[in-house]
Amino acid sequence: MKTITLSFLLLLVALGTKAQIIQGVVTDSATLNPLEAVTITAKSSKRSTITNQKGQFKLLIANTDTLILKRIGYQTIQQPVGLDAGPLQLNMAPKANNLSEVMVNTGYQTLPKERATGSFELISNKDLNRQVSGDIISRLDGTSSVLFDNGTQRPHLTIRGLSSIYGDKAPLVVLNNFPYEGNINNINPDDVESITILKDAAAASIWGTRASNGVIVITTKKGNYNQPLKVSINSSIKIMDKPNLDYIRQISSPDYIDLEKFLFEKEYRFSDTANLLRPAFSPAYEILFQERSGLISHETAENELTNLGTHSVFDDFDKYIYQKASMQQYTINIDGGSQKDAYHIDAGYNKQVSNLNSKYDRLTLHLENTIRPIKSLELKTSLMYNRTNTASGKPSYENLRLGLYPYAQFASTDGTPLAINHVYRRPYIDTIGSGHLLDWHYYPLEDYKHARSSAITEDVVGNVDLQYRPTKTIKLLLQYQYERQQNNSKNLSDPESFSTRDMINKFTEIDPGTGQVSYKVPYGGILSRGQSIMESNSVRGQINYHETFGDHDVSVLMGSEIRDITNQSDGSLLYGYDDEILTFGNVDFINPYPTIIPGYSMYIPNGQSESQSNNRFVSVFANGAYTFKQRYIFSASARRDASNLFGVNTNDKWNPLWSVGGSWIINKEKFWQSNTINYLKLRATYGFSGNVDQSASAVTTLKYFGNDPNTNFNQANVVQFGNPDLRWEKTGMLNIGLDFAVKNDILSGSIEYYQKKGKDLLGFAPVDITTTGASQMLYNAANMNGHGLDFSLLSTPIKAAIGWNIALKGYITHSKITKYFLAKGTSSSLVSNGISINPLVGYPIYGIVSYKWAGLDPQTGDPQGMLEGDISKDYSGLANQDYHQLTFSGSATPTFYGSLLNSISYQNFTLSANIVYRLGYYYRKPTINYYDLIKNGYGDLDYYNRWQQPGDEKKTNVPSMEYPLNNSRDNFYMFSDILAEKADNIRLQYVSISYLLSNTRRQHMPFDNMSITAMINNPEILWRAGDKTIDPDYPNSMAPTKSFSLALKFTF
Repeated sequence: MKTITLSFLLLLVALGTKAQIIQGVVTDSATLNPLEAVTITAKSSKRSTITNQKGQFKLLIANTDTLILKRIGYQTIQQPVGLDAGPLQLNMAPKANNLSEVMVNTGYQTLPKERATGSFELISNKDLNRQVSGDIISRLDGTSSVLFDNGTQRPHLTIRGLSSIYGDKAPLVVLNNFPYEGNINNINPDDVESITILKDAAAASIWGTRASNGVIVITTKKGNYNQPLKVSINSSIKIMDKPNLDYIRQISSPDYIDLEKFLFEKEYRFSDTANLLRPAFSPAYEILFQERSGLISHETAENELTNLGTHSVFDDFDKYIYQKASMQQYTINIDGGSQKDAYHIDAGYNKQVSNLNSKYDRLTLHLENTIRPIKSLELKTSLMYNRTNTASGKPSYENLRLGLYPYAQFASTDGTPLAINHVYRRPYIDTIGSGHLLDWHYYPLEDYKHARSSAITEDVVGNVDLQYRPTKTIKLLLQYQYERQQNNSKNLSDPESFSTRDMINKFTEIDPGTGQVSYKVPYGGILSRGQSIMESNSVRGQINYHETFGDHDVSVLMGSEIRDITNQSDGSLLYGYDDEILTFGNVDFINPYPTIIPGYSMYIPNGQSESQSNNRFVSVFANGAYTFKQRYIFSASARRDASNLFGVNTNDKWNPLWSVGGSWIINKEKFWQSNTINYLKLRATYGFSGNVDQSASAVTTLKYFGNDPNTNFNQANVVQFGNPDLRWEKTGMLNIGLDFAVKNDILSGSIEYYQKKGKDLLGFAPVDITTTGASQMLYNAANMNGHGLDFSLLSTPIKAAIGWNIALKGYITHSKITKYFLAKGTSSSLVSNGISINPLVGYPIYGIVSYKWAGLDPQTGDPQGMLEGDISKDYSGLANQDYHQLTFSGSATPTFYGSLLNSISYQNFTLSANIVYRLGYYYRKPTINYYDLIKNGYGDLDYYNRWQQPGDEKKTNVPSMEYPLNNSRDNFYMFSDILAEKADNIRLQYVSISYLLSNTRRQHMPFDNMSITAMINNPEILWRAGDKTIDPDYPNSMAPTKSFSLALKFTF
């Protein structure tokens, strides 16, 4: 009935307006394959539609009109339509190449990629939407040249390797033409139209002193003039598996108890029974103490120890702590425009629940409006608002790992929460205070409910962009951006939380005669509050000139900008807090008070803090390009930045940066006669970009941190000693590239080679300690070199009923330090597991540097090294030998990485699979460390592979366990080259299947198009060079789990 009614209404509209509904198919004139995503607009009525995957369309038009067909990579056609036109068969001819229609955005201008001489990488909206995630940056993983690194202390994102040692290593993120100072996770990924990555000096030098690490330019969606109302709704859900706890390399409970029995016999930690800190002993140790004291029999002790050994703490983590994670995301986009107005409205909501039940909510709103009151004047205003709300969840294994025995039990068989031996010795806290103290036990399944942290972050970005064209060739721009991000954090530990009970008990005084209790810390909750505010103001004035005359095309821009960034924060701590009535108690922070643990007088922490910083930048810039005969292109740019961070001398405050480039479109030459390669472009650039570390300053910097409790005078320390010669870091880069395309898009791509040299890099150098009190200071004292190769190959081997698209991307990058004033150091200070900076000349910043391994002693199982050419067990001598005796295994970050994407389409279905590879790097294999095993309970599975008797050295490299502990022995083994393992791996990143349903086929549907996508992420590691039980990218932590996603998109 609904179909009949809708058809009847359409018929009435068509009759009343003398209109007709036409339909047809658009195909490629060369292959006759259907063309998807062709925009078809009626010239008179401005109504428009797009073709589906079968090239089909349907459009309501006047009786006579002209259809305008447009698609990137194809020549625009106009097709007159007469009265009562039947089904149309329309053909579109491919352009010789389509790079002139591919636009890249530098943040200062948008230009065709064909005219660019620099290295630009465009990530389209289609590529960004291949993955389902709550943030925009993670969607670049596996689709771009950005290297994602999971090392805890290494930079998370890099482009073409590193350009600094101790300075800022993160790429500059630009949002809608200005640097974005907020948290990049605030941005709604469904509101992003495209991302341009600027990789070489010619592309990035326009950003001056913030461009050495590369630039990521994010462009959000916007409305267009003369665009009919368009509404799209995106919805997605993602479910992530629970962590695989079998991945944790921990010895079993019975074996750990056997170890504790051995240690008890050696009277290990017996002295801790008199320790004033009252450190906790494990339940097994307490049972053994009871047996030793005669409180229980040997048989009873053995039965209780056996019972303990039947339990694994990982069973409780799996049952009570970890859960499946989820993410929901919803976005609505509304676009439209008239002849003088264009608008865009975007609203999004994201909700996430982690594996630990922590919460994350994000609300985003983006409003943008452009008006053109007269043809030569345009005013654009936009407002972005983001609000995130986070709340803590349960404790993770990493949170509880220190001192956690493998047989710990979180709950009884009936589910009642149990206490674990956590901080203090249980028999002591069970009896101290004679019942006058609060419960001093720690309950993992209850404590997180009473110790809650939350944070609310609000980010507002406002832009005003005024453009005026006094002539056809000149455009004047005045742009202003204001950004304010405020974070309010709240950590509330109520009276039932362990941390609050611990603080109250610690300072409680009990009269031994009367038993009267005096609370120096008021009874109630403890509230820690923090607030941070970031404000930035940016103003840019710019003149653009562009003119084409004859065989010449000239494009020039120049301008200036001013930027001011202010950061301020403060914190407070309230005791005796009641969250219901918002009251708190008074605390004496001036006088010390006696404590029960550790037993001497201490000050009650006051938790007050306040800080503020202000950075100002001034810049002038110019950029120009000249094209001759549409095939010879020359470009140049220059920029000069100044900052209040740098020195005394004007030349140090101002930093000039520049680049030059050229390209040659060879296929446009008359001598080019190839019918196979229809596009060939050679380009080369050279220039300098800069880097600034906002934590460094040319003047002496003091940090005040409150009053001394003894004198009540202000306290301060020297954060940085004055260095009037401090300068900007600089990186020079040479880039040579070749772009090509084969007829009918069978194969296209690019190959680029680059070299870069960083100079005046920040590095620590020794100074006379008698002049400053410091042994070293930060100077522009280091250099480093890098080189690499980028390639991208796109192929469409099949264009028929079944379509097949292939995208192969690869990035090779190598870098090394070429200059560094490293004082003569010992080997122990420079061996590395690859997560910390290792400034050795001739090697990368992050590398696996190790002691030379010489096997195990056949008689004792001791690890052996090489000292002055001889096999040695002198661990002190090995640690203190000259660092030149160390071995370098390789880089700790991939030197060759990339992806292979395959997409197969049939009718309205598309199946895609992306494989990512990371090669040419190493990690340090986790193994047993007897010091950590005995001191902290970290029992790696290599414990079972340890040397135990002569002959074992032929089948294992794991040393024997020695007691008493020899920490130097453990450290030598942990940092020996026998544990350096290749991290190379290939993994299936995701597999997805999608279906597109178009209204062209089903006329009764209330929408134009609907797409549905199902995806599985991180399903499998296909190959790894090292240990098959270890994820080489997560050797010391739990690896990400498999996830399943479902996404829906409607367009009206």
